[in-house]
Amino acid sequence: MSLGAEEQARTETGITEDEWMRAREAELGELFDFGALAVLAKVVGEAGLDTLLEFGLRRQLDGMAVLVARARDGRRD
Repeated sequence: MSLGAEEQARTETGITEDEWMRAREAELGELFDFGALAVLAKVVGEAGLDTLLEFGLRRQLDGMAVLVARARDGRRD
């Protein structure tokens, strides 16, 4: 969620994103008990959310580095 959208939601509802998440913790827990979400929950639980986000960010930056190198070499593939 963007900071502007988060601020608008907080103004309209009177609750923060953290409060909303805590209020729906049981519902979200049920979602993570089934199928692909269960696998995601296991990965997040084992690695920790910060580690998972760092991993994703590193992969995105790796991809950007490839694009920058190609552009520097005049390639468009």
